[in-house]
Amino acid sequence: MVWFLSDQPTEVLSGMGVMQRLEMIPFQLIMGISDGVIPLVAYTFASGDRRRMRAAIRMTLGIGLTISLAGLVLYEIFASDLVRLFINDPSVVEYGASFLRLRALAMPSVVVEFMLIAVFQATGSARQAIVLSLLRKGTVDIVLMALANFMWPLMA
Repeated sequence: MVWFLSDQPTEVLSGMGVMQRLEMIPFQLIMGISDGVIPLVAYTFASGDRRRMRAAIRMTLGIGLTISLAGLVLYEIFASDLVRLFINDPSVVEYGASFLRLRALAMPSVVVEFMLIAVFQATGSARQAIVLSLLRKGTVDIVLMALANFMWPLMA
């Protein structure tokens, strides 16, 4: 991604850097929750208590979606103000707020993906977990970034 961004003005890079710092807050919470439920899902899966396992997954998914939706709403409403906490340059704030709003849209899907990976890991389905991770970080992300750049170029 560095090769793509190296041609961009410093305002774009600064805005992206601020966005990455801000998005880490709910992202880390979501990751921690999904990683934290792995032992509970594994224990209940191994004991055969599918009802309790499904309840744990639903509860964790609900908490993660609540965090992601709260982040989405807060980042949508206060994106410019949050970016301005880091830097006060108007063009950086504009880029950073736009990037933050776009990244916040993906948070609910990240919750679902992290929970799927956690459940696959907990139930001994490592192959499915690896495939899902590779699809997200490899093929799907790259294709979507190229498509988005073609449809909505950053620098027109």
